[in-house]
Amino acid sequence: MSYLKNYLYILTLLLAFSSNNLFGQVESSSPIQKRDSVQQSIQLLQRLLYSPKEWKITDQEYRQGIKGLLHHATDLPLDTTVLKMEYYLNSPGYQSVFHRDVEDVKYRDNIYGYINDSIRLALLDTLRSNTIDSLFNEGIEIPDSLLLIVADSAKMIPSMSASELFNTNSAIVPKDFTDSLRIKFDSLNLRPELSVEQYDSIRTEFSDSLRIEYNKVQRNEYRDSLFTDYRQNYASKIADSVVEDRDFEILQRNKDLLYFYNDSVVNDTNRKAFSAIQTLQSFAKRDSIKVTFTNLDGSEVSLWTSNQDGKNNFIRFYLKNMQNDSLGVLVFNQGKGNANIFIDDPSVELTRIEQTDYKQAPKLQEKKINIRDEFVVPIVKKVILSPWDLGGKVSIGFTQTSLSNWSAGGESSLSGLFMGNYHFNYKKPTETWENTIDIKYGINKNKDTGIRKNTDNLEINSKYGFSAFKKWYYSGELSFQTQMAPGYNYGLSDTDPTSKFMAPGRLRFSLGMDYKPDGNLSVMFSPLAVQATFVLSEEVNPTDYGLVAGTNQKWDPGFSAKVNYKHIFSEDMSFETKGSIFSKYNGVFKSINFNWEGKLNLQLNQYIQATILFNARYNSDTKFAIYSEDESGNNVKIGEENRFEFKEMLTLGFSYTFY
Repeated sequence: MSYLKNYLYILTLLLAFSSNNLFGQVESSSPIQKRDSVQQSIQLLQRLLYSPKEWKITDQEYRQGIKGLLHHATDLPLDTTVLKMEYYLNSPGYQSVFHRDVEDVKYRDNIYGYINDSIRLALLDTLRSNTIDSLFNEGIEIPDSLLLIVADSAKMIPSMSASELFNTNSAIVPKDFTDSLRIKFDSLNLRPELSVEQYDSIRTEFSDSLRIEYNKVQRNEYRDSLFTDYRQNYASKIADSVVEDRDFEILQRNKDLLYFYNDSVVNDTNRKAFSAIQTLQSFAKRDSIKVTFTNLDGSEVSLWTSNQDGKNNFIRFYLKNMQNDSLGVLVFNQGKGNANIFIDDPSVELTRIEQTDYKQAPKLQEKKINIRDEFVVPIVKKVILSPWDLGGKVSIGFTQTSLSNWSAGGESSLSGLFMGNYHFNYKKPTETWENTIDIKYGINKNKDTGIRKNTDNLEINSKYGFSAFKKWYYSGELSFQTQMAPGYNYGLSDTDPTSKFMAPGRLRFSLGMDYKPDGNLSVMFSPLAVQATFVLSEEVNPTDYGLVAGTNQKWDPGFSAKVNYKHIFSEDMSFETKGSIFSKYNGVFKSINFNWEGKLNLQLNQYIQATILFNARYNSDTKFAIYSEDESGNNVKIGEENRFEFKEMLTLGFSYTFY
């Protein structure tokens, strides 16, 4: 007995000693004081280490040691980092986490086919020059309007007498013409014996011929100048247009090359980075702690605990007590800082005294127990996060009014509104898939009219998108909307329905770009959209919803836009709104389908909620009949018109959110 007690006592001391080594010693100083001193030390060493212009350290190995201490004090513990990285490395979607915008691409001259600005400008200058030369070589046709301008605008001398042409002070005749005329006339050296009539005739004929010749020169010079300016302006405009088109092609080609090059480099960089992370992760997992056990006789044995996969090192040694008795012990590595301890001696037995019956004389019996107890360190399980987000909310609200002898008038009524929505969304770093189901159904009961519905809507939406650039996604959306129960125009008939399930029903498919700066806003533009309208009930008039009489469906291509926004004011108040617009290509902005909904939620406690609901819509295909009373007092349909529809509801009732 004493032999076994001594062994158990020594084993207890060993477990306590090992636990301290494996899991750390208890701090005796104040945690606040320690944090303060550690923070002060970090600030001091960072200032000394990272201010090379002021402080320097000559021993680089010592510098590396200080940096290691700083990393240990400021960064996450290595084991925590290893555990987190293990999750990321084993989760899909984290192989591509590094992103680079096209605007940040450097060394663009190394991209095959990319044209830099200097070469681009030189090419455009050469293209401009060649275009102008080609136009001049081929000849530029002069329009008839310029010929008229030449005839009307050239500075020519009108027909006049010789004396007026020889007048040097004339305001009409240019001085250079008069001077030239005098010099040329004097050079004729006319004979003195000529009569006055002969002299005047020669003088008039000579001056008039010079005037005509002068006018011809002036007209030709003006024409050449005008035509040259026209050709130059014409060639310059054509060259500008050609250069502009070519510049656009070069820039667009450069842009396409940059996107293609950047995508390939980003993908290659992410592959290399992921491989580098895996290498460092394997290196970090090999980080180990040495645990040393010392016996009473002073002998030591050590074990390295490590997180390295597949490494299950163990040691075997014998415990010694004061009498030098031995007990075999096995210690197994179970990860960094974790170990399992076993008693490795199946022959050891414990003998305990057991009393069989307290009424009889004491009878001692031996009970043999094999020692197989073991010390097991709990292993932390990794939590794998799902990319799916599932959840929904249902609410039921009531409004009841009871009147008796109420002087202001009115009647008792009871109304109820059920609202339910459910979403199942899939999200990864580069792709999203959002699915929602939204149901609203409300009824109203008055004393005289009975139960009537006042709200009825079933809407299903599914949108898939994958990352394009920054906060934009290439997206496709499929949406479906109808009502669940028949609807009536109660002012005219309680038996002829104006709507039923899938009468009308609308299905819309859209392709476009989705802008999502955060999780609360989504703006989708769809230049390619198709809307189908169905009226699958013979009791409902298809012409009321834009269909041709005798048909039950139509398909309209067009474009659409859709906005979803949510703002959370506090834990108890939030506002949600969504709007959509669809316009057919056949009659753009004349055929419009618009729908907007806003909802203000006020959570009064865990299960009670007040909701204010606004709904406005307009559909150019939905017609409202116009009635007028005839002489007999009967309502007679006299036409149809489109109307803007609006509804507001306030409810207070029960709500429940589930995930």
